[in-house]
Amino acid sequence: MLDTIAYQGKATDLANLNQELGIGEAAAFSLVSDFVHKNHKVVTDSWFVSPNLASKLLEHGTHILGTVKKCRKGMSKLAGKLSKGNVETHSSDRLLVER
Repeated sequence: MLDTIAYQGKATDLANLNQELGIGEAAAFSLVSDFVHKNHKVVTDSWFVSPNLASKLLEHGTHILGTVKKCRKGMSKLAGKLSKGNVETHSSDRLLVER
């Protein structure tokens, strides 16, 4: 473990909480802020990952990998249910989404 932030509701001190990032995104960015611009890769779960956070980290020379909820703001619109063995992929110059 490298760092922690104790969640205290609205009183939680997140240095990077601004209008660009939501609470989960700001928490993740705060935890890795000492490691950006060092070619690190961040792996996290769906609570923190979003296209917005991925873009913000990429601007700071850091990549992120993780599961993401399809209802996250900024996510590509995904098709309905896929049949077994099929894959759906969406990509841009900064983001790859695959399911």
